Amino acid sequence: MWVCWHKVCILRLGGIYEPGRELLKRFTGIAGKTFPGKGDRVVNWIHLEDVIAAIEFARLNQLEGIYNLVDNSVMTIREQIDLICKKYHLPEVIWETSKRSQVRKSLRVSNRKLKAAGYQLRHPKLLG
Repeated sequence: MWVCWHKVCILRLGGIYEPGRELLKRFTGIAGKTFPGKGDRVVNWIHLEDVIAAIEFARLNQLEGIYNLVDNSVMTIREQIDLICKKYHLPEVIWETSKRSQVRKSLRVSNRKLKAAGYQLRHPKLLG
């Protein structure tokens, strides 16, 4: 009987952004609109260059296990939209706090394990 063990590395990605998938294009359609809730859901992003570089880093270092691949930004969807609207001079989104948001899940994801393995983010902060 043959037993063959392979190292497996899983990179769990945040939302991917990069020049060709610019955040401005994603958020122009919601600028100036009204949404239910407080906008307090935490969002996690990663730049495409970091996705590619982290895959190569994991391969070269023969990483094993599950790693979160997100940047260092810790912000809510409201903070993110406000930042993008301000940067690109778009109308602010209005949050109706008296209404409940449809989105239920909000997870703050840490990249600590990947950084402890030695990976250094090329784009450590959204719009940074």
